[in-house]
Amino acid sequence: MDSSSIDSNKKDDLEQKKQYLTSEIINKNYNSSDFINFCVKKKENGDDLLNWTFEELKQCVSEFQKQQKDNNSNNIQLNKSSMKNFLFSNNNNNIKNNINNLNNQNYIQSINENIQKSNFGSQNDFYSQYNSSNNTNNTSTQQVYKKEIPCKVLEKTELSSKKVHVEIKNPKTMTASILSSSYTLYEINTKELDWIVYRRYSDFEWLRAMLRKFYPRHLVPPLPGKKMGNRRFDLDFIEKRMKFLQKFMNDVISVESFKACEALIAFLKFNDREQFDRKIKELNAITTTGYIQDMKTLSGKIYVFDDPENEKYYTNIHNYFKLQIQIYNRLNYNMKNYYRNISSACKNLDDIQNDFDTLEKLNEKVQMKPEVCKTFEELTIFFKNWGRILSNENEIIKEKIREFFKYQKMENLSYIELIEGRNEIKDIYLVAKKKLDDKKTKLYSYNDINKWEIEENYNTINFDLIYRDKNYAWEKMCTKETQALELIRQQFGYANHMNFSQLRKIINRNAKIYVENLKDFANSFYPSLNDSITLWSTLNTYI
Repeated sequence: MDSSSIDSNKKDDLEQKKQYLTSEIINKNYNSSDFINFCVKKKENGDDLLNWTFEELKQCVSEFQKQQKDNNSNNIQLNKSSMKNFLFSNNNNNIKNNINNLNNQNYIQSINENIQKSNFGSQNDFYSQYNSSNNTNNTSTQQVYKKEIPCKVLEKTELSSKKVHVEIKNPKTMTASILSSSYTLYEINTKELDWIVYRRYSDFEWLRAMLRKFYPRHLVPPLPGKKMGNRRFDLDFIEKRMKFLQKFMNDVISVESFKACEALIAFLKFNDREQFDRKIKELNAITTTGYIQDMKTLSGKIYVFDDPENEKYYTNIHNYFKLQIQIYNRLNYNMKNYYRNISSACKNLDDIQNDFDTLEKLNEKVQMKPEVCKTFEELTIFFKNWGRILSNENEIIKEKIREFFKYQKMENLSYIELIEGRNEIKDIYLVAKKKLDDKKTKLYSYNDINKWEIEENYNTINFDLIYRDKNYAWEKMCTKETQALELIRQQFGYANHMNFSQLRKIINRNAKIYVENLKDFANSFYPSLNDSITLWSTLNTYI
């Protein structure tokens, strides 16, 4: 019903109800959404203020307040100004409609706009979205928490000064001794810097562990899996592992933050094994703080954010990578079957070639006409070439497809690991927040500042405000626990930041890799396809 159609008395009555709700619900920091639901349960169309007499509304408010106190409710409060807009808008009789309008406010949509434009979010103008003023209101999940935190600046290193890439070659198997087992050494050449070192697989594992230790929430590329037994010294396995290790190293040095890592520089530069082992021991002994302020970035700033609406993004992206792994497993399985089938077909073609060769020789013995012998000779050559083409195609399948998707599956496991790490810190934060909110709710009910565990100079506290404004009181009470929770929230916000920015880059980068790989695959097949067409044209002359 439009307010313009309500007579004067009803208008006055409606205004009185609004003022009463403002005083008893908003100013006393009750959850307006809970109150609306309470009204709807009390009577039919209870979300319309016109359906309530003033006495009925007072009774309803009294019962609601009693219920909230009895339950020690810890529901999150809507922003006061938002609720006032709801009460004093031009057309505000229907409570549900007004709440829906509140849910469309800009501050809820500030991050989601980009996400809604694509399936998995957008990285466009990322920093400008989150480089804004601090908002740390612990009592509102509707608002986006965003904060810029000063941190350490990345030092310039030799790796930073040039565009470097790594080449791994000349693997050498070192035989076992009394104190050690056999292992493979790889020559690692850092181009542009002329660093040459020799490392074994366990050294790569150590490097990855150090990157994860000193750069939490960064995506660290995967390593190829271990293979036990003597097969790990097979030339085919070593060659395959060497390619994976080279990709790992070049993915690592493509990340600007990693170029300042002492572990990476020592890994690539220290040719003296004793010097490298001393650095390993030194870096292993360092304990990281985990504080955002102790991390390093190019700008000396870290941007953290936390928007509950973005949970859909992380759920989608997590499912995306998990589904890709299933596809890669199926591709790997089907490619292996295809490889085996083509190998069998090549064997069959060899047998057919031998049969035609035998027929040719038999025909010669009985002195068949030369053109007949010539035909069997040509068919022998045809099946020999056909087998050669299929064998070449098989090697292309093995090299270009199966190995590619196998590594991509491993990369996806790393992406999932990154997201699940973010989800872990989210769960830690939510549990800690719930526990502290429950405690603050209980303490606030005492209405006694001496019981609020405030550990600061009381001269800085506005006593007029602290008893009237629950949000202000919550910011001041339980000082130590509130500060500890803020550190966890910063870690969660940083995990959001890193996931959002890194995963978007990864998806775009991998799309390009897929395209280039498939183009390469098609180009590799092209000569074989032409040869096959020529062969079939030849075979048709004999059919």
